[in-house]
Amino acid sequence: MLKLFRFMISILIILSSILAFVSYIVYVVAILKGKAKPHRITRFVLVFITSLVTVSLFAQGSTVTIWLSGIFTLGSLIIFLLSLKYGMGGWAKTDLLCLVISFIGIIFWKVTAHPIYALFASMGADLAGQIPMFIKTYRFPETEV
Repeated sequence: MLKLFRFMISILIILSSILAFVSYIVYVVAILKGKAKPHRITRFVLVFITSLVTVSLFAQGSTVTIWLSGIFTLGSLIIFLLSLKYGMGGWAKTDLLCLVISFIGIIFWKVTAHPIYALFASMGADLAGQIPMFIKTYRFPETEV
């Protein structure tokens, strides 16, 4: 029974990886067509966070979940690089403040030995990184598909 459960989890992670990959392709096409303009700071924070998760999984010897995390890291990196040319934002005071808050959260996440504190710090860092994108989308809804 446990073997079947692990097999099903592996299948679901593989399917999730495929769906994540397809979603990044759709978003990249929207960016290149000018229908989406990703926020630079948000995308930078996402690259940083997903990279840390992927490196952590690699260090733990993960064989299945690393693929999903790797897809997120690669997709985030590609969209961040595209945001440098096709994106918006990045230098407003709010953007920079959210970037600093994200880095504080990431540092706290990595140095804490308590799993629940690390979870809250990583969620806080992710949320702080998303705030500039929320503001951009509210002000310019046409920049997201």
